[in-house]
Formats: sequence, structure tokens, C-alpha cells
Amino acid sequence: MKTNFKNTSIYIVLSLFLLLVISFSACNKEPEPEPTVQYGNISGTVKDQSGKPLENATITSDSLEATTTNAQGVFTYTNVKVRSYVLKAVKQGYIDGSQTVGLVANKTVSVNIQLKAGGKPNVSINQANNITMTSAKVAGRILTVGDAQVIAYGHCWSTSSAPTIADNTTNFGATAENSAFESSLIGLESGTQYYVKAYATNKYGTIYSDNITFSTLPGEAVLLTNAASDIEFNFAKITGNISSTGLGTITQHGHVWSKSADPTIADSKTELGIKASTGNFASSVEGLEMETKYYIRAYAINDAGIVYSNQESFTTNKKFKDKRDSKWYDIVVIGDQIWMKQNLNYAASNSNCFDLNDAFCGKYGRLYNWSVAQGVAPDGWRIPTQNDLNILISGLGGESVAGGKMKDANIEGVISPNWTAPNLGATNTSGFTGLGAGYINNLGASKEEHITTFFWSGTSVDGTNAKCVRLDKDTETAPILNYNKEFLFSVRCILIQDKKSLKK
Repeated sequence: MKTNFKNTSIYIVLSLFLLLVISFSACNKEPEPEPTVQYGNISGTVKDQSGKPLENATITSDSLEATTTNAQGVFTYTNVKVRSYVLKAVKQGYIDGSQTVGLVANKTVSVNIQLKAGGKPNVSINQANNITMTSAKVAGRILTVGDAQVIAYGHCWSTSSAPTIADNTTNFGATAENSAFESSLIGLESGTQYYVKAYATNKYGTIYSDNITFSTLPGEAVLLTNAASDIEFNFAKITGNISSTGLGTITQHGHVWSKSADPTIADSKTELGIKASTGNFASSVEGLEMETKYYIRAYAINDAGIVYSNQESFTTNKKFKDKRDSKWYDIVVIGDQIWMKQNLNYAASNSNCFDLNDAFCGKYGRLYNWSVAQGVAPDGWRIPTQNDLNILISGLGGESVAGGKMKDANIEGVISPNWTAPNLGATNTSGFTGLGAGYINNLGASKEEHITTFFWSGTSVDGTNAKCVRLDKDTETAPILNYNKEFLFSVRCILIQDKKSLKK
């Protein structure tokens, strides 16, 4: 089949012609004007439900850049294309709020967005329990979760009075339920006071419970000592108290004392043994020196070591307390001997007061026959032997003058009220202070008050007689005599001294 090239050429030429015509027409057509763009402004405020402006609230929209409110709660958008916008306000602690605004060309549209404060959780706390030296347990409860799920809760604690979640915390994570919880507080310091709060956090913030306090147990015992009581020339009673036994049972406790401050167990001490519980304890501090200042502390030993209490001090004196009846006596040092300065007034069986009148016992002490006298001395004291009397009298210049030095003195010519004149030679330079106590004879008659006095010794002569020393108003002598054991005489006790001198 033959192709007709002539007809084909004509078709191509016509097509090209039409294309040129169309293109020319298009090039000479006028362009359509673009549509006019209109703009407006937005002025808004963000406040809470009470009308308080909210600063730094964030404002966002789908086609506008985010902005924030100023101190007056105001935000603005200028030259915003006219259309509808949904403005969203967000501030921490508040429930998100939004408002739709339709812009009007060349106008400023006012927007007011009100945010409701988001409800925080509410929690409570119980007192601490299971307290040890380094740990404790504390319970709490979420009472309400608020307006959003709780994202963290537990306890916070510190040694300062206002703990927060910036301090030590436990964290039980998230919960949507009201529930109880318990925290184990570990790694605590012994003997330390802690403050604890329960807390719970949701997206609107953290809430704290009331504050509680507790103190961990000390590793060392906690104790104190009190001031000395019943202070004598060589003795004092000291009480102490253990308020915490600390780590384990106390294996030893008591008091330590010294003439130097801060005594330790290397000094003198009492050892009262094991103490498994708290409470008071007392030490009898003995063997002290007369008229001497001492420092004393309580101590306790447990698994954590030894601990000492506060320090107290006291000074011994020249007094003695008879533990049997709590009567006090002054004492006097004469040479190397220590004597009671008053006659013994212990109510032993078969003893009596002068004239059978109790008032005389308070003045002169009691009167004893020789047999009774041998058993009336208080602990640590004794009835003097004849040898003791010889030493006393010899040290005062001998029998011929010792009596004057032992009798209650006449003062500037005035006769002692405890003696009848002349009370010859009475100077009492020894300090013995003998009084004219008289005596009771073997027939029970009271004799010679203010005239004479006798002091029994512990030395027996025979079955009937024993040695005694006599002082008399008419002489300054102090003879040692034999007298009937049935007579009731005064008793002066002499201290039983050990190797340690009790003199200052």
C-alpha cells in the first residue's frame, strides 16, 4: 500500500499553524488580580478563678507561634490573618484552658481565658515505728489523688525541720488509687533526731503531710549523773540514770571519780555490772580524803564502747552520817586519829538518856553500860581501846593537861554552858569538845550533869570493871580509870583507818 505523503505534509502544517495562533492569544491575555489578604490583632488575658492574673502562662495555637503572659496575665498577637483560631492556655499547676476567637479585619479582638487550679493529692502520715540506731519505718496514706494521677509518692526526711523531696526520699511510683503505704528509712545516723513528711505528686504539684519527728537509738548508751548527796568526810552517794542502753546490753556501769577533772575508768570507780534496761542507779563512793574536791561522772559500756555522762563535783567535809538512823556527827582530827566530835546517840537496847529525858540525848548523846557500848559503834568506827586513849592523851601533852584541851571551852572568861564553874583549864584546843554529860550509876540514878563525864574504852579489866577516861569541872586532867561495867557512860567512837590517810 502506498502512503500519500502529500496529504500528511498538509496535516502537519495546519497543526503547527493552529498551535502558533493559540500561543499568541494566550500571551496577549491580561492576568487576573490576586485576592486581598486581611489582618487583625488579638489581645488576651489569662486569670485564675479568683480573677488573679497568671504570669508566664503559655499560649499556643495551630498556626501561631507560642507566647507567654506578662505579670498582668496579658498576651498579644498582632497582624494575624483573619480567620478563626483556637487559643490554648497552659500553666503549671492549672488545668489547661482554651477559647476560640474569630478575627475581624483591622480590629483587635479581646480574649479572656480562665484557668482552674488543678487539684493536688492529699496525704497523711503516722508516727515512726521499729526505730533502731540506723533505720525506722513510717506509714502514710494517699487520701485523695486530686485532678490527675499521682506520679510519685512516699516519704521525705531530713535532720532539718522542713524536709522536702529535695532531701532523702522513698518513691513508690504512680498510682490512681487512694491507698496506704509504708517506707523503710535506712542509712540513718545513730542518736539523731529526724523530721519526716509523707508526700504525693501529680501533674499539678506536690503536697506534703504534717511533720513528725523521731530520734534513732544511740549506739552508745545515754546517761547522766546527778549531784552528790549524803556527802561525808570520806563518803558520798551518787545517783545516775540511763535513758538508753544503746547497742546491746550494758555489760558494765557505775561511776568514776578523781581529784582531777574528767575522770575515766582508769581512775577510782564503782562497778555495778550488767544493766539490761534503762533507769536509775546509785553508787556509794567510799575511801575519799577529807575536805577534798572530787569530780565524778557516770559511765556505761556496751557493744558500741564506753560512754561518760556529764560531770559533777563535790567536796568532802568533816561530817559522818550513821546509816542506821541517819544521824549526823561532826568529826575532828587529833594527831593521827579521827574522832567523832559528838557523843554517840544511837538508840541501842538498854541504853538511856540522862535523867531518862529524851531531850538530854539530843544534847549529850545516849549513855551505855560497858557491854552494850561494845556493840554500838557504826560501820567503819569502833570503841577506842585503852591504847587509843593513851595516844590521844599523850598527844595533848599528857594526863595532867589533856582534860582541859578536851573540854568544851570557856570563852573570854565565860564558863561553857555545858559545864559548871570553874571548868578548870577548858580550852578545847583539841577540838574534842567534851561536855559535862554526867552518867547513870548502877542503881539507875542520873548523876553530876555539868560536873563530870566518862567515856568507855573497849578494854576490860576484869569481870566487873573496865577502862574509861574521865573529864571533870574541877580539873584539867584526863585520867584513865577503872569503873564498874554496869555504869552508863558516854561513848566517843574512833575511826577505823586503813592504809589510805583520810586527812587532807
